[in-house]
Order: sequence, then structure tokens, then C-alpha cells
Amino acid sequence: MFGYLKYRDVILTLTKYEFKQRYRGTVFGVAWSLVVPFLMALVLYAIFSQLLHRTEYRILYLIVGIFFYRYFSIG
Repeated sequence: MFGYLKYRDVILTLTKYEFKQRYRGTVFGVAWSLVVPFLMALVLYAIFSQLLHRTEYRILYLIVGIFFYRYFSIG
């Protein structure tokens, strides 16, 4: 079940390499990849809090659902 843990160092090395290759030659590449999800959450919260006045948890569930959808669609 946890057989991939034996190859943890290989997975980390390949992940770092892919991350460096993706943002090579860009000025704000790494920072941009970290800031974009937070900005998207802020915008979605502002929009949906105006549309859905009922509960805070409904907005949170919607934002988390959108993040998971985007994560799995990109992956």
C-alpha cells in the first residue's frame, strides 16, 4: 500500500526538476504559482459571499470544491 514511500527521494528529485523546468526563465514563476490559488480563493469568496448570503460554510464548500476540481483536472 505504501510502496511509493521507498522511492520518496526519487519523487522529490523529479518534482523539483519539473518545477524548475516549468518556471525556468521567468521572473515571478515560482511566486506566481503560489500566489494564484490564494488570489483565486479571495476573488471567489468575494463573489460568492455577495451571491449567497445564507451561510459562510456554503461558500467555503464551494471554493474547496472548485480547488479540488481544478487540481484534478490539471493533474
